[in-house]
Amino acid sequence: MDYTVEPSGGSGNPRIDGAAVHALSNHLAVILGFIELVLGETKPDDPRRADLIEIRDAAVEMAKIIGRPLGDGFKA
Repeated sequence: MDYTVEPSGGSGNPRIDGAAVHALSNHLAVILGFIELVLGETKPDDPRRADLIEIRDAAVEMAKIIGRPLGDGFKA
């Protein structure tokens, strides 16, 4: 599927079409779901935990950028 990305007219941020936002939102929800599952099985002293939290936080920030809230379960 092709998505449209257009210049925003001076703000420096490109505009993406609704289908692209929807697709990104769906992928972020999957990523966050798996991260939460793995975090739930990870002990606090696990050296991978910090990386998992960083991935989760980045996905939450991306959701903010595209303007799609992902629900209370995914707030960092």
